[in-house]
Amino acid sequence: MTGATARPNETTLKQAPFDERFVLSLALFILSQVLVYLCIYIFHMKIPFNAYNYQYNGMHYLRDPRIDGGPFNFLRALGPFDGQWYLKIADAGYAAPLGDYGRYPDARLTGTLSYAFFPLYPLILSAVNNLFHPIELSAFVLTNVLLVCNFTSLYYVVSRLFGRDVALRSIFLLFLSRLASSSGAISPRVYSCCSSSGSATS
Repeated sequence: MTGATARPNETTLKQAPFDERFVLSLALFILSQVLVYLCIYIFHMKIPFNAYNYQYNGMHYLRDPRIDGGPFNFLRALGPFDGQWYLKIADAGYAAPLGDYGRYPDARLTGTLSYAFFPLYPLILSAVNNLFHPIELSAFVLTNVLLVCNFTSLYYVVSRLFGRDVALRSIFLLFLSRLASSSGAISPRVYSCCSSSGSATS
């Protein structure tokens, strides 16, 4: 059919899905993540800390030291907003007191809000926390492992459906999109790629 994306033939499908181009692409992706983290660590002072936004628009299970005039904490800076909920659930469970949430000072109310968050990511994070401490380090390690898994699984699925060239373009377009702006943060959003991959094969 004219204009339609050509699907790979049987010979292409039987080839090993991971070739040298994939290995090089994965290395470039990992390098790009390292560069993002380095930029955050080195140039964080270029963007002033918004104390008002922090105080009233986010939950603080682990309080950012900058709100009290303290130094920049790299791992804590990667877990804002929803990330704090997942850290709290993984570390202390759903029913534990929440700590500090500017818009909801009633601890009973904030305790019920935690049930809005699906338990899969906190469960895995809690298991990883048996190997790495503190919980923020566990989340950092888990998030980056999941990013690599997402990169690999998406490449595999798309390469089987449409070929390697389309797969390479797809993974970089995805991770250079708006998703990439939060891909390195402590969050379960990295599951979205796996979910897409799974639905594509069904």
